[in-house]
Amino acid sequence: MAHPSPTILSSSVGTTAPESLLVRYIREHVRKGEAAKERAAQNHKKSEDHFIAAGQYLTMLKVTYAPTWQHWEALLKIKVKLSTGRASELMQLASGKKDLQQIRDGKAQSMAGSGHAVLHHKPDVVKKISPMNSSTERGLRSALQRH
Repeated sequence: MAHPSPTILSSSVGTTAPESLLVRYIREHVRKGEAAKERAAQNHKKSEDHFIAAGQYLTMLKVTYAPTWQHWEALLKIKVKLSTGRASELMQLASGKKDLQQIRDGKAQSMAGSGHAVLHHKPDVVKKISPMNSSTERGLRSALQRH
């Protein structure tokens, strides 16, 4: 709900907004802020529940369909589209070894120590990541199809 600012009210009426109007606007915005905060907390819980479920399914997938580390990496990369690191985080969350805040803190620390901040300040420095070549990817795909 858009409310006119007290300044606009002041210039159009010749005085500041009436006290009762300001009080009503303040109370409305505090109420809406509290409601938004509650929805955010509910959404945070909902997202955490989804991450836990994903971690549980990853654990089942690994135990059932990935007899080797190479097979696990290929399965994650090609079919699930997750890195081994992210899969590990989700599995740790699901097992209760870490909570979401610990994972976020660990990610923040690794990003701070990895030089990513330096790259943002030096546009002339480019970090190249070589993609998996097609023969390696074909080999991984065929390994997945055999199992």
